[in-house]
Amino acid sequence: MDTEVESKMDIPQSMQAELSRWNDGKGINLENWIRCEGSFPLAVGYASIFWPEFVQCHGYIVRKGIALETIRGFAHQQGSTRRSVE
Repeated sequence: MDTEVESKMDIPQSMQAELSRWNDGKGINLENWIRCEGSFPLAVGYASIFWPEFVQCHGYIVRKGIALETIRGFAHQQGSTRRSVE
């Protein structure tokens, strides 16, 4: 069950149990499970829930909906940089 996906993350025990049920108990790796169970529309749906939208605001790339006062507050802190504000 060695794949590039698995080497980059720890698979929770509950997910390992799901993977091991496949192929008459022989198991399946995470990447192949995603290919079997997943779909592009489902991925887009989850991304809209779990991945924030970003916008450009006064020269910064920030999460959509952040208040301008918040950006200014970070920007005016001593030693702040564009990176620390974003």
